[in-house]
Amino acid sequence: MKMTSRILTAALISLLQTTASAQFKNVPPGSGDAMATAQAIEGPLELASGGIAIRGVARPADNCPACDVRLLSVEALTNETATITVQNDTCSASYSAESSIVRDAAVLVDSESDEVLRNVNLLGNMTSQDRSVLAAIAAAKRPRDYWRVELSGPLVGTRSGEALLALDLMLSDPQFYSGFALDRQADTVGGAVAQDERAEDARKAVEMYEAATRQMRRGYTGYNWSDQDADFRFTVSCDSGELGLTGRPGFTFLRRSEELEEWSSYFNANYTVIEDLNPQVFAYSVSFSRVAAFFRFVRDNDRASWQRVMAMSTDLPESTGRTPRLIER
Repeated sequence: MKMTSRILTAALISLLQTTASAQFKNVPPGSGDAMATAQAIEGPLELASGGIAIRGVARPADNCPACDVRLLSVEALTNETATITVQNDTCSASYSAESSIVRDAAVLVDSESDEVLRNVNLLGNMTSQDRSVLAAIAAAKRPRDYWRVELSGPLVGTRSGEALLALDLMLSDPQFYSGFALDRQADTVGGAVAQDERAEDARKAVEMYEAATRQMRRGYTGYNWSDQDADFRFTVSCDSGELGLTGRPGFTFLRRSEELEEWSSYFNANYTVIEDLNPQVFAYSVSFSRVAAFFRFVRDNDRASWQRVMAMSTDLPESTGRTPRLIER
């Protein structure tokens, strides 16, 4: 058992040391960026087979008179952090997040229409360009051995698109993607001791996830991460000066077109079993979903404020991320 543990730890350390440059599994040369999503979702988001779909709208918290916000502003605190500030008749309150979350969420929300598209889809249609790229690979791989990535157009090539793509891939290979480094230098920060600690945390998370799945009676054929049932709320505290955002998307597991209640209920009640596989990716993605939900509230209720928010958000530094079209399964 100890030997097996050391082998797993060594393998995960190797993954942590390579993912900052490789990021995604065996992306073929010439892959290019993900394509923009074109296929609409029909019916409930949680029954959409595969992918990520977040379209939730935040609401004011109950018994929150200060939530009657009048003015909003967005500004950079540093090159990496931005703040959203709201103001009412008596006070102002702020929420801070990575500037890439604020900018990318604003641009995504502004692009949305009544048609609901997946934010991430791993099973886009194979194109002639895809076939040409795969035909040039020496290894004997079949086209179906590769994910064909589609993203919401505004998320292609962004840090937020990269985080959501990594999240969607997480359960396709938990051991590999538990070592995914959203921060490019995360694998070297703290030296060998920190690498060992991260690898050990990843090993324990993978073991816990696999132990949980072994208890399930039937396996899933698909899953998605959506905010169909997320209760996004915002609060304004005049005492602390904080704008609070709550709510989180959840996983729905499917077997063909039917929900596997056992899987969905367990992992949404014990969401850390999955989120501990890669806390950085999940924390970023949950924060992104909350900011987007708050921005939809603003967009839908105060167009003048929304136009100001959009102008200020697009003044933030553009985020960059790797969102390849083809990724080995």
